[in-house]
This record gives sequence, structure tokens and C-alpha cells, in this order.
Amino acid sequence: MSSSIICDDVDGMETERNDTTLTDLTMTEDTAVSVPSNGAVSSKDVNPKKLHTVTVCMVPPPENVHIWETVSQLRHQLRDPGYFRWPPHVNLLYPFLQLDREASWEGKDSEWTLDGIVQRLEAATATIPPFHVHLNRFGTFGGTNRGVLWLHPDSTPVVVGACVDVASTARSPPLIALQETLEKAFPMCRDQSQKGEQGRFVPHMTVSHFPSRDEALNAQETVQHILDSSSCCDLTFLVDRIYLLERMGDYGQFLRVAEIALGTSSVHSASEGSSTVKTSILEPPQPFPGMPDVEEDWVYAERMKMKERRRKGNRRSKRRDQSN
Repeated sequence: MSSSIICDDVDGMETERNDTTLTDLTMTEDTAVSVPSNGAVSSKDVNPKKLHTVTVCMVPPPENVHIWETVSQLRHQLRDPGYFRWPPHVNLLYPFLQLDREASWEGKDSEWTLDGIVQRLEAATATIPPFHVHLNRFGTFGGTNRGVLWLHPDSTPVVVGACVDVASTARSPPLIALQETLEKAFPMCRDQSQKGEQGRFVPHMTVSHFPSRDEALNAQETVQHILDSSSCCDLTFLVDRIYLLERMGDYGQFLRVAEIALGTSSVHSASEGSSTVKTSILEPPQPFPGMPDVEEDWVYAERMKMKERRRKGNRRSKRRDQSN
């Protein structure tokens, strides 16, 4: 059964990946914003802009140094074109809304400013308690013209003593439930689930991109031992927050604009190795500690190679459309 999912924005183009084919779509930086002719704007009238330079995502908290080092090793070894631009992440809402620091026109509802968006995110995440994620296996997307190797983020509820919250186990895995809850809060940002198999969200942490799915599978064989090794057997971390990230410019890196805590209580036990997590807006936006400071030449070269492959694929698609 085929599925298609919006890929990470690595080179300034939106890509739709499919099990049998990968179709390139020229990236549009936003969708239309409707403003009534009388100039009065309400939340019902506004269709907020969606950008591929903004995302709501899950990232291993920076204190999980072992997770960051292992995933970065995989991405570096497999020459990931997004190595500089993206942290290790799982997109939850992508593309996401333009982040206006203040109302951009008179009468605009404050719910679509940065503060309003963060408040709406926080209200949604308050219903989802912190949970564990285990990066336990590889997966691939793609076809003859494109391939993606990714890690599967298996999510499970936090065990309290000898018990697990029965209510939390009765529904979807926590990461799936989190994404569904966020989509309900932002119904205009359903791209991740609508492009998934049977209209479902497929969580994935991209490791690298390849010219074909076969090459992605070959790459998996070369790095499987890293995932299987005793030093990496427990790639498990606590998810107690999600991130709102934004990238500025073609050469920019996705930076932390806000951290949004999960659950109604943000204090976790010392055994989890975490401290108090509070929802906060970072001004100015901050890079993740484990990210490279500059885009090295090899990363830029790989990014340009992928951009060219996508352009060729787009031209092929147009020729097929014209011949039909």
C-alpha cells in the first residue's frame, strides 16, 4: 500500500514522498490571507499564512547527549543534506503558521500572533502527559527517484511505580495522540496526517535522503550495526516538551522560538533526570546546543545535489502530465 508524506524542507522545495514515486512540488512560502474589503478582521475571517520555514516538532531534549551524538553520527556518516538546517526531529505540524511578533494589521485577532499561537499550543499539550520515545528501528520511504532513511520513534506512557495510566494506554500511542491533539487545535495544519498512509500521521525521524529507495535500503545495511550495538541499544528519552522552530533565509538553521511543556504538571522525578520544564518564548530564537555552527561545504554540496534531483523529477512529472 502506497503512502505519501511531506518531507523536511531541506533545499527550499516542498517534497511529497511516496512508496512508489516521489513527486516534487515547488514550495510555496505561504497560503492566502483573506482580509475583508472593509478592513475589519476577525479570527473567523483570517486564513493564517503557512510557511515551510516554521514547524512544531518533537526534538530529543538537549540534555540527552547520547541520543544527539548517535543520531548525528548516523546523519553525518550518511551525508544528510539537512545536517546543518535541521536538528534530529519529528515534525508534528509542518508547514506551520507565520510567526508574527505583533498584529500585522489593525484589527487582527491576537490569537494569531506568536504569543497567541504559543498559548494555543500550550492549551493542547496540557492534555498530553510526558511520555517516553524509543528510537528502535529504521524505516524507508521512496521509490525509483528518491529515498529517505528514517528512525521510528516508538512512544510509550511513563510508568509511575509499578503502574501505567490505564486511560493513556487505552488510546493511541502518546506521540500519535499528541499530533492528533495539535491538529485539532490547528485544523489548518493537517499536512502531516493528510499525506500519510490512509490519512494517518506516520511519525519518523529523518536520517538522510538518497537518489532512490534502494539506495536508502543499502545505506540502512551499512549503519544497522550502530543501532544494534550495545552502546546504542537504549536510544530512549523522555519527551516532556515540544518545540516551535523557525528558519530565516535559505542559509539559515531552524532555531528554537518556543518550548512548550507537556502535561498540566511540568515537574518530573529525579529518576527521569529532568528538571522543571516551563513553556517559554526564547527571544532571540536560540540554536540547539548540539547543532553545527556553520553549514560545511559537504552539507551544502549534498543539499544542492538533492535540489537538482528534485528539479529533474519535477520536469519529468510535468512532461508526463503534458503527455496525458
